[in-house]
Amino acid sequence: MPYLQIGAYISLWFLDSATGIATIEALLSYRLENDMEASLSRASYDHIMNLSCSFHEQKKSSVMWDAMNRGSTVIHLFKDILFETVPSVVDLIVSVFVLWSLFGPYLGWIVAMTGVSTPPHATKTEAVLTVDTLGDFRMVIL
Repeated sequence: MPYLQIGAYISLWFLDSATGIATIEALLSYRLENDMEASLSRASYDHIMNLSCSFHEQKKSSVMWDAMNRGSTVIHLFKDILFETVPSVVDLIVSVFVLWSLFGPYLGWIVAMTGVSTPPHATKTEAVLTVDTLGDFRMVIL
């Protein structure tokens, strides 16, 4: 009986299921996002508390609060890049090298150009808001 092949099939089936890689990715991204938001909030709060009294008299507290909360979109953007874009790029690079070595440079070149010329699979409004968020966040920090 081919126990090794059956074990490999069950292992790959488990990793492909909802309790496999998706759960590991969710746990890692949850931990990363919470740690980054906590450190951003702590650093922002410490910085704002160390500013002079004249700064607090000139700025509205709602503007500072809004800038602190909008800074979390940078964290979401970083998480999206780390857990969505990087794996796609690594997958494209690996597939190009495998197809290049198996079928020659022509097919590798076709796959590389197709992957590079294809637009991203999802455009997020968070990426558009990041420029405004960084500008507002910088104004509060400075």
